[in-house]
Amino acid sequence: MNLYLLETYLQEALTQSNKTLGENRERHLEDGTLAYDTFREPGTKEDPFLIICHSPYANYSETHSLHRHDYLEIEYLYRGKARQYFTGHNVDMDEGDILVMDTNVRHGVDVFGDDTILVNILITRKLFERSILRLISGNPLLYRFYSDSLFSKTGSEECILFHQNTDSDATEFLQRLLLEYYLQKPCSEMAMQSYLTLCFTELFRNNLYQREVREKKETDFSEILTYVSDHLDTVSLQSLAEYFHYSPSYLSRLFKQVTGKTFARLVHDQKLERATELLQNTTISVNTIAETLGYYDQSHFTHVFKDEFGVSPQEYRRQNVS
Repeated sequence: MNLYLLETYLQEALTQSNKTLGENRERHLEDGTLAYDTFREPGTKEDPFLIICHSPYANYSETHSLHRHDYLEIEYLYRGKARQYFTGHNVDMDEGDILVMDTNVRHGVDVFGDDTILVNILITRKLFERSILRLISGNPLLYRFYSDSLFSKTGSEECILFHQNTDSDATEFLQRLLLEYYLQKPCSEMAMQSYLTLCFTELFRNNLYQREVREKKETDFSEILTYVSDHLDTVSLQSLAEYFHYSPSYLSRLFKQVTGKTFARLVHDQKLERATELLQNTTISVNTIAETLGYYDQSHFTHVFKDEFGVSPQEYRRQNVS
């Protein structure tokens, strides 16, 4: 695929958007609607696809309203950074991200930097429902994902954001769609519908894969925490990594990411929590509790315990046992 040619077309489209929206800026500011009909010649029929590049002239400002339009919108951040504004929340986009938005959703957009290219791919809802959804209807999971996410009357989702690498298959299909739009070869509309369907299929696959990875990580981490709790007297980051076949550095990052604590701090807290339980609910000696929890002697355990609670284990037991 000729990315140089695509970028040339996108730069030309951005220049045209700047010109058109610059001329219509006052109209945009007055009524809060982005008049995409200004991009067509008078009298032309409604296009099933309309592709423009977001102009800084259309950047959202709190001084005027969010805009909306009657197209289903796919926003592809070809280069740079951008932010989407919705009623009550914002969505940040990074290079390569793809955002799919239902019709008539009130929103605003900011692009950051003169070289940012945010591509708006606007398609009629009729085309999406009759062509795209029909093509993917053979896969119930895929069909339900898009129809429920975007068109559910009971749902609260206004958009779906897909984080993509710039070289992902979904990105390539979207770039091929853009070239078809600009080159206008024979059967280009059919080709564009096919590329869009392939793009949506890949986005769904990636979303499903990421969900499975996330669920597996959550399950794995639950097992890791259980192992730590069952082996407080001997567990170390190295032994834990060997048991679960992870690198120590990865496990260290995972503990911080999931619990907000380092591995050492989490073990420290769990040991002392277990110690307080044993002191309150049993008559086991302080020395035995220290050994059970892996402290090398009672004096060390007493020092650590007093440092945390301000009293010795013996005093803690007297204060908390009636």
